[in-house]
Amino acid sequence: MKLAKWLTGIMVMLLIGAFIYVANDPEWINLQRDDAALITVARPVSVNYLLNPGDIKITKPSSEFDITENRRIVLRSANKLLCINPGRTAETRQLGMLKLPGDSFAWNDGTPLAISAQFLGALDKTGVFEEALPLPFPGMKIAGGSTAGKVYLYGGRGICARRVYAIEDNGQLSIPVQLPKPVTCVCDSEKAIFVSDGQRIFRITQKSMQLAFRMPPGDTIRSIAVEPQESVIYFSTDKKVYALRGNTCLTIVRDMGGELRYRSRELFLWSKEKNQLVSFPNVGERLIAWKEE
Repeated sequence: MKLAKWLTGIMVMLLIGAFIYVANDPEWINLQRDDAALITVARPVSVNYLLNPGDIKITKPSSEFDITENRRIVLRSANKLLCINPGRTAETRQLGMLKLPGDSFAWNDGTPLAISAQFLGALDKTGVFEEALPLPFPGMKIAGGSTAGKVYLYGGRGICARRVYAIEDNGQLSIPVQLPKPVTCVCDSEKAIFVSDGQRIFRITQKSMQLAFRMPPGDTIRSIAVEPQESVIYFSTDKKVYALRGNTCLTIVRDMGGELRYRSRELFLWSKEKNQLVSFPNVGERLIAWKEE
């Protein structure tokens, strides 16, 4: 992974579309493993329990997590970055040390990237954090892109908190969007970037910015994930997970929220509050087939 110098490039899209919210009431089933917390999901969804309370000891676990190419879990315990091989006897190894317990991280193209002590950088093979780029504000976060070497930065203060910065592997910088409100989460597909301000989800391309979803009052979008071809968009709150397809929104998990990642036809959900990681294999295909019944 090469993080070179910043190059200036600004693309701010201002076109806003509309979305019709359609609520559904699915049939619910309880899927529980003997040593795992109960999870209630919509009928077509299946669950894999990957990491459960008590599997490993984590001090001050991060709300963030990521999944490696070989399906290992990357979590932060205080300022330690851990790689976990899930299972009933979870194997854990330390990838390295970040400078502060609240530092942000992402896994991209085989490299653990991080924002540590207000620097963007990466962990080398010995676990040492190498600073590559100073950042203007504390509290900025990093999100890995679906393309190898691409990352997104967001958060911080002032106008920076309302922007998403995209950095390519060659160091090229662009600002694909600036929202009226602070950005809370970012992900991308093969075709577009998806950004949320906690209440709305926007789909951004080089030519347009469209409103994909507006959350009803009373809840906040915490994380978003999308299938590569955008057949289904997933998003979560603190207590629920939703699937969005076209103009239909379906609650698929109703008693567990948290951070989402989508990898190889599988949706992953990590709850810092429950200290639990689960996945939903082939969830998009299952939901589409169920809706077409």
